[in-house]
Amino acid sequence: MKKRSVCFAGVLLITFCVAVSAQESPYIVMGTDNCVTIQFQSLHAYSGISLEYWLDTEGGGFSGRIAQVECSMDRARTEEGDLFKYRVNLCDLAPASRYAYLFSDTEPNGSRTNVTETFSLRTCPSFAAVTGSLRFAVYGDTRNDTGKSQEEQEEQDRHLRNILGQVIALDPQPVFAVHSGDFVQFGADHELWRDFLGIIADADPKRSLHGNVALCPVMGNHEYYGINYQGGQTDTALALFFWNFGYPGGDGYNIRTESYDYCVETGPLSLIVLEGCWDNRQEGWRGLYQPAPGQADWLKRTLAACRAQNRVPFVSIHPGAFSSGAHGSPTDHLGGYDFRQFHALYEAYNIPAVFSGHDHLFEHLLVTRKTESSSMAKTVNPVRYFVIGADTFPRDRARGWTDWIDDDPNYNCTDDLFFNDAHCFLLVDVMWEPAGNSLTMYTIEYSLMREDAAVPVGQWASQVLLPEAVE
Repeated sequence: MKKRSVCFAGVLLITFCVAVSAQESPYIVMGTDNCVTIQFQSLHAYSGISLEYWLDTEGGGFSGRIAQVECSMDRARTEEGDLFKYRVNLCDLAPASRYAYLFSDTEPNGSRTNVTETFSLRTCPSFAAVTGSLRFAVYGDTRNDTGKSQEEQEEQDRHLRNILGQVIALDPQPVFAVHSGDFVQFGADHELWRDFLGIIADADPKRSLHGNVALCPVMGNHEYYGINYQGGQTDTALALFFWNFGYPGGDGYNIRTESYDYCVETGPLSLIVLEGCWDNRQEGWRGLYQPAPGQADWLKRTLAACRAQNRVPFVSIHPGAFSSGAHGSPTDHLGGYDFRQFHALYEAYNIPAVFSGHDHLFEHLLVTRKTESSSMAKTVNPVRYFVIGADTFPRDRARGWTDWIDDDPNYNCTDDLFFNDAHCFLLVDVMWEPAGNSLTMYTIEYSLMREDAAVPVGQWASQVLLPEAVE
């Protein structure tokens, strides 16, 4: 590998090593009802890059005409060349359909050459569909650890590939997958990002999760860190994160003053992503994680909009408000404990589940608030909290964890599954059907899949009754 420097927006200087495969590897970012964004990175400047796509049959053939869309290009300057990012937004896709796609380039003689293999993607059911189903997956904390031996790091990569392979093999495949944060160890290290993207977006379509399944990214604390935890590299780390994934709010987003919060509407669901590590933008900060300025108001407005449309909202945030790991402690300087202030909103707006990571373990808790009249009384809207951070080197429960879980004075926490000895992902299936009187019943099934098990090791189900969807 050669040593390079890259400049984003002509301001931020980064040093990194580049390893480029012979075959380009696209990945899908943040798919919605009828739109997806597909992109790939390359050291090669293509003269006429475009994306070809068509309706794909389940048998591997195709139907309908092939459409061709030109790509936009972003460029990062390097000492020995340029790094290019090619991106295309596909909209007006048919609901509940499967598409095949590939990138191709125009040769000087006018012929076209395929730049990538053929990948596929699925679109979600229509928002107004009376009956339907939608599947998504959740995984996270995939960062490696440069402090480990080379053999241990390679073993971690093998575990991650195995987990992603299990998701790819599902039938049907998920429409999207949530990554709950901490993609890499040092957010400012471009080489780590290249290695990670090479795993989740393999050049081989049969091994590429996010070449076929849209990624919904959640920002973790490690996305802020400088190489080897050096200070002064926060801007560099943020620039790399947005270079890789963009932002649903578009180019007007200010990476220094706005938290990474967004809502993806897909079918009758809304996925609300919250940034839980905003405080890392303060250099040298060592306090408790707190909600970002204006974040609580944004969350309340977003939940109110979901209710007005009768959508089912889920939430993902990197640090868990409820966790028996060290980061769940009310005194941990990197903990998510103070995000418990959002729990009342979750109950009020009937949030079925909150997905987090941060602690390197898996945990499922059912949480309700205690009333003033009785410490054992429960509210009518319990919220499921899933900690899905077991896809890296494991950590155990913290000493004294029962103080803020079992014996918390304000919440009833039922902790029915915990482990930290295997990589895993959570599969979520949402099914809906009419329930009479203009109501719709949503049945939500959660299945926990471990790398070392062929069948789910934990399953839960719940139901949500809502009025019919409102366009």
